[in-house]
Amino acid sequence: MSEKAKLDIDALRAVASAAPRGRWSVWTSNSWRRVFSDQRGKHVSVIEPTTQRDGHADLLFGAGVATYLESFPAEVALELLDELAAARAAHADLFRLLERARGAIDLLLAQMIMAAPDFRPTQSVVWPDMLAIAAALGPKGGV
Repeated sequence: MSEKAKLDIDALRAVASAAPRGRWSVWTSNSWRRVFSDQRGKHVSVIEPTTQRDGHADLLFGAGVATYLESFPAEVALELLDELAAARAAHADLFRLLERARGAIDLLLAQMIMAAPDFRPTQSVVWPDMLAIAAALGPKGGV
């Protein structure tokens, strides 16, 4: 992450939770552009044009929209995407390490069975670790 202050994920989550959900889309009507969100078929106002009493054009923001727009500049979105990419890479590295650990444990168990044919892996002290690794690996790593 950059040398900027650490992202306050809880604050950003609160801001995003207060903004209209659903995909936002721009509509044009009577030469005015509007932004709505589609919430399960119901269109919720995000940003709409208006004219002030003095004749000046203005924008009406839906609940939480102005705060959301001010809190999520492109830099924040890019930093979140960088963190997501780093987390995915770390996850992939961890997954590879778990697969290697599983292989090492399998090899040790095979050697133990060869040395003592009456040995049962489920009686081994490493069996709970085998189950935990298999659960972390998902269906691919089943025991």
